[in-house]
Amino acid sequence: MTEPVLNAKVGDTVWVARAGGVEQFRPCRVCNGDKAVTLIRGNGEHVRIGCQFCSVGLENPTGRESYHAYAPKPTPYRVTGVERVEKSDGVTVQYRSGSDSGWTTVDAKDCFASPDDAMGRCAALVAEHEAEQELAFQRKDQNHKSYAWYVGYHLREAERARKQADYHERKAAAMKALEPSR
Repeated sequence: MTEPVLNAKVGDTVWVARAGGVEQFRPCRVCNGDKAVTLIRGNGEHVRIGCQFCSVGLENPTGRESYHAYAPKPTPYRVTGVERVEKSDGVTVQYRSGSDSGWTTVDAKDCFASPDDAMGRCAALVAEHEAEQELAFQRKDQNHKSYAWYVGYHLREAERARKQADYHERKAAAMKALEPSR
C-alpha cells in the first residue's frame, strides 16, 4: 500500500480514503432491462406494457433497479489548513478543508496523492466495516433476552420463511401451468 501524504501544504489537493453507502444499479429483475413486459390477456392477446417494478412513482421505467452497498469512495479535498499535534507517542497530522465558517478535518493517514493510492486504504476501510458487521451479527440485539430465546426465535423465523418460499414457488408454478401456450 502507498504511504499517506504527511507533508501536504495549504492549496494542495489530497485524495481522502473513504468508504460508505453508495447507490448502485443492476438490470431490473422483472423486465431484465427492457423497460417493458408482455401481458397475456385472457383471450390470448399479447399486450406490451411498461414495467412497473423499475419505474419510480409516475416516472417512466428505467430498466434498472437501485440498491445500496458499502463501497470504497476516494474523495478529493483541497487543503486549507494543516494541524500538527505533538504528543509523547508521536506527531499527529490533520488536514482541514473548507472555509473558516465550516470545514472538514481528515487524518493524514487517510490522505493520498492520487485516487489509485487511496484505494488501498479504502479497501481496508471496507474490510474493517465488514468485520464490524460480522461482530454485530454475532452479538445479541437485546441483552435482556437469553441465548435460548434467540435460538428459538431465529429457528421459528427460518421455518416461517421456508414455508413462505415454498408457497410462492408452488404459486408461481401453478400460474406458469395456467399460462396459455404461444
